[in-house]
Amino acid sequence: QGPDRPGIHLPAAHGGAESEVTMTRPTDWSSLGYSSDPIPGDHSRVDLIGRQYVGTADSILRAAENLRTALAPNFGESESVDAIREVAGDVADRVSRAEDRYRKVGDAMVVYAAALRGAQDESLIALTNGNTAESNARSANSMANYYQGQVDNPNTPPANVASHTDSQTNWQNKADAAERGLATAIGTLQTAIGK
Repeated sequence: QGPDRPGIHLPAAHGGAESEVTMTRPTDWSSLGYSSDPIPGDHSRVDLIGRQYVGTADSILRAAENLRTALAPNFGESESVDAIREVAGDVADRVSRAEDRYRKVGDAMVVYAAALRGAQDESLIALTNGNTAESNARSANSMANYYQGQVDNPNTPPANVASHTDSQTNWQNKADAAERGLATAIGTLQTAIGK
């Protein structure tokens, strides 16, 4: 959720005051080749809503059980009680179907929230590693280019050329290692996206 989108207020799971669950993700993913968050979403909010659905299913289940209790023979015998039993039995069946739907949705959301959290955690590791690798590559390439310029400069004393060549090679190796690190970070992100 970006700063330009308002938070969503959700009722607390068991009544009471409203709670707002917000999550902030980085917005700059350019080091890994993305213009925006490649794994958007708020796993905390999804988990909360899923748990609320499961809580609603639990409440529906209790209501259905209460209706079925009212159908027990010890509730009484009369035409009016029989009429109540008939209506209550139909309602209990419909309520039970609603409970099943709410529970399936809630359970699915809780499972998805856990998977989303795992993928987002991996993507943050990839982003941190990618940002570090990109910065290191930029610095190392700058130094490698500097020393290459010194090697190529006709005004560089011949006695310094070998030292500058060694430095250029050293910095180029660091730049190459950083580029490999960036490629690894991109691969880690791709794996997270695929989950």
